[in-house]
Amino acid sequence: MQKYKTLLTITVVMFAVVLSTPQVGVADIIWAAADAYTPQANANANLGTSTELRTGCDWGGRTRSFLKFDLSAYTGIASATLWLRTRTESNGAGEGDIAVYFVSDDSWTETGITYTTQPPHDATATDTRTASFVQNTYYSWDVTSLAQASLSDDTLSVVLISATDSTTYTSADFYSRNMGGTGSDPYLDVTVPEPATMALLMLGLPLALRRRRK
Repeated sequence: MQKYKTLLTITVVMFAVVLSTPQVGVADIIWAAADAYTPQANANANLGTSTELRTGCDWGGRTRSFLKFDLSAYTGIASATLWLRTRTESNGAGEGDIAVYFVSDDSWTETGITYTTQPPHDATATDTRTASFVQNTYYSWDVTSLAQASLSDDTLSVVLISATDSTTYTSADFYSRNMGGTGSDPYLDVTVPEPATMALLMLGLPLALRRRRK
């Protein structure tokens, strides 16, 4: 009897450790809930219904693209990657290098944001894609830390900006979420912690019972 109790205690302790350890491996897709690009050259125009997201310099002014994602279905995120598909190849100096920044103010709306009213962003970029963007190709940015920090208010907002953020001509052009379900919409590829189940605990009980019968 004492041996059985000991084995059972060991089994319970082992699976208590499993239960307390996040098991990563469940992937999910989160489509953009809102997006828009904001051209400095047309500072008061709202372009939230456009089918494109532009970044870099356009018509002599800076152009930035904002995206928003709903995280309300998640209590934990192990990793998050932002994916966008290019409409055209990049042009100009820097080959269209694009950085992603965190935006803490989620109050902006797709049909209301302009260059003039755009919310502020973090001073330091979270990730930068250094590449010559090729037409109709997906490119990604790691936004894990931003998604994790945004779980507290259920919303993640980011902005894509040319790495140089200058008025020297450079441009990258992506599809927005307004393409109408063509498979080109921006999205987050997230991996969430998979909770351990009681089924794991049950795996240890037969071993303990067999040893008891010996």
